[in-house]
Amino acid sequence: MFFPIVTCLHEKKLDLWKTAYASRAEAEAKIPAAFEAFYREKYPDVYAAKRAEIERSARGVLAVYQRNIFPEMNVTWGAYPNNIGHTDFPGCFRCHDDSHVAAGGAKITQDCGACHNMLAMEEAQPKVLVELGLEK
Repeated sequence: MFFPIVTCLHEKKLDLWKTAYASRAEAEAKIPAAFEAFYREKYPDVYAAKRAEIERSARGVLAVYQRNIFPEMNVTWGAYPNNIGHTDFPGCFRCHDDSHVAAGGAKITQDCGACHNMLAMEEAQPKVLVELGLEK
């Protein structure tokens, strides 16, 4: 599938992801419609010829939103630019920090095993790398 790769298209997707929607349902309605309208208005010939592909791409733009943005938790586009590790950003500890407490007093655990399955830690030559075929 080929579409014109233009800076304004990338900016349009970012604008759609950065927009504050009142709910996920509103985002589900507005993101695909706005993406399709962008093509219909800016590239009418492409829209006419590739409408099905553009509609599929619009659903893809929405899928990125759904995987990365959670308005009910105040997680917006760019709120957490990198959640890997614990050095430059809080990573796991943005939520697993003993500050998130439910009404009954339960906290989000700091036990790494709650979310991760540790296969090796601080081993010089972990056996798991050989088993995965990544080392000999």
